[in-house]
Amino acid sequence: MSDAAASWWKRLVTDGRRRVNGHEYIDLGRGVVEARLASGDRVRIRPTARRIYDDLAPDPRRFAAQRLAAVVKPGSRVLVLGAGTGAAADLLAEAAGPTGTLVSLDSDGESVRFARRRYASDVAAMEIGTYRSLRGELDGAFDAALLCEPGHAEGDEVVSPELLAEVERVLGRPAYVTVVCELGLSRARSVAAAIEKLPGGLATGLAIEQEGDGWGVVSASRERASGG
Repeated sequence: MSDAAASWWKRLVTDGRRRVNGHEYIDLGRGVVEARLASGDRVRIRPTARRIYDDLAPDPRRFAAQRLAAVVKPGSRVLVLGAGTGAAADLLAEAAGPTGTLVSLDSDGESVRFARRRYASDVAAMEIGTYRSLRGELDGAFDAALLCEPGHAEGDEVVSPELLAEVERVLGRPAYVTVVCELGLSRARSVAAAIEKLPGGLATGLAIEQEGDGWGVVSASRERASGG
């Protein structure tokens, strides 16, 4: 768990409860927290190093989503893989606006269950799944994608060449992609090298940066097709 996450978690446990943005989080002991959402829903959650709840500790996925949101236009179709507990998907759904669509996938059922309730949206479909779930999508179905790679714990999905190839297939022209890697700049450089090898010209404007919490961020894009 990051230093920031550990600090927030310590305060939550010490105080027994925390109220953020109209939502209340109550420590029930043994690592279980009850989230009493502003909607009236109550959800029991288990924060871990992988399951970062943005109301309790800043989620680096959201910071990466802010970068991508700067180029997401109203009406855009956006994909989020490894979306976690939903804060990043929510930010991108807001950028896409009421005429846009967002597909958010994560392999962790508890994260998806929370995301659906905390960030309920008519624009966003938050589902349990991986990049393999995209096989039913048409080529060029999305305008932008955020790919989130947490540390290599069991069940985590690595941003592999196969994953990147499938994401490239479902992205149109122009297209924008941001990848955030918990394992830092060295991992981000490896991901950038894999993007450069893709045949579809996704490496335009390739850039690598580091978030303050040590996560590496890769940004890339491809231009509109000639005559488009």
